[in-house]
This record gives sequence, structure tokens and C-alpha cells, in this order.
Amino acid sequence: IALALASVDVGPELLRGAILELRPDPLDPTLLPRLHLLPDEPWDRTYARWINDDGVVLGRGDAETSYTYNLGLHGGTPASVRIVPGFFDAYYAEMNNATDAHETQIVWNSGGNVWRYSLGDESAEVLLAGYSMEGLGDSGQICGSQSSKGKNKSIGYRFDGFEIYDL
Repeated sequence: IALALASVDVGPELLRGAILELRPDPLDPTLLPRLHLLPDEPWDRTYARWINDDGVVLGRGDAETSYTYNLGLHGGTPASVRIVPGFFDAYYAEMNNATDAHETQIVWNSGGNVWRYSLGDESAEVLLAGYSMEGLGDSGQICGSQSSKGKNKSIGYRFDGFEIYDL
């Protein structure tokens, strides 16, 4: 699947996130690309930030409201917008693909902590206190850094869900 994230000007003061699906059917190369506009819901502007292999988009409705939306790739039915619990900017978040072990996960930094939300959960959880997140893998492992108090430097880490490993 070839996808591109974009924003489309749809009128005065309105901007909607969009996804361009270059190959709507990987088995039929004659099908033309499809443009998916992201729902505008209550916002004047929407932005697409991430998209995973399942067609789940992590987007931003405003500076503190992030949402997910399933595009319904390959002719599937799009799912409704879900507001992600917790106030954060999707521009500074990471999202992975669902696996047999977990649903799609979203992680972000807020208040000096790393937060995680799995699609379908009721709320987000503080995953690591006093750390910052830089990346999220499909395995659910997180990498980032922690400031070293008094030494004026950062120490890299990898977190596998159970233990923190210094890099």
C-alpha cells in the first residue's frame, strides 16, 4: 500500500487532513488512486500525523485533541473518529501497528512522563515517569532519553515493557 499524508484546503479557514491511497487494490493496478478526507468533526482544521499498516490514522483536531480514524482501506467501511484520552499534540506522538500481542498503541510525552494508549482502552496510562520518548516499535518497545541530574547530559534508554536498559 502506498499512502501519503496531506492537508487539503476545503474553504475559508477550513483545512482537512487527507490520505492518498495510491494502490486501492494491490491486486488490480488499473484502479485509480483514492483520496480519503479525514472527518472534520468539531474542528476547523484537521491534520493527519501517522498512519499504520492497518489504515488507522492518528490525527490532530486542535493543539490538544488527538484522534484515531480507520480509513477502511481496500473497500472496507471507515470507522468513526475516536478521541484519544489525554491532552497531547499528535505531532509529538508515535504510533505502531497492531500485533497478535497488542492493539495499535500510541505513546507521547506529557508532564515529564511517557504515556501510552492502546486502541479500545478506556484511558491512557503513565508508562514511564521522568523519561522522554523518541520512538515506538511494533513490538511495543520504546526508546528515548532521561536527563542525568547534575551531569548536564541525557542518557538513552530502551524499555521493553518490563525493564529499562541504558544505551
